[in-house]
Amino acid sequence: MWRLEELISCQRCKFYLDDAALRLYAAAEHVANFVVAFVGIDHNTLQPYREKKVSLASTVGKYMLAEMPSHAITLILQRLISVKQ
Repeated sequence: MWRLEELISCQRCKFYLDDAALRLYAAAEHVANFVVAFVGIDHNTLQPYREKKVSLASTVGKYMLAEMPSHAITLILQRLISVKQ
C-alpha cells in the first residue's frame, strides 16, 4: 500500500512534468512566431500547411520544409528532426 508521502511525491512529479511540457509547447509557439516575423511569412500562405487544431510550430515547420528547404532555419529544423531520441 502506498504511503501518503509517496502519493504526494507522485502528485508533485506529475505537476512539474505537466508544467515542463506546457512550457516547452509555449516556447515552440514563440519560436514559430519569431520565424514567421523574421522570415516575413504571410499567415495566409500557411493555410495549406495548417491542419485543424494544429500548433503554429508544426505548421511553420511544414511550411519551411516545403517552401524554403535551403533556408538556414530549415536546415537546423532538419537536423533537429533527424536526431534520434
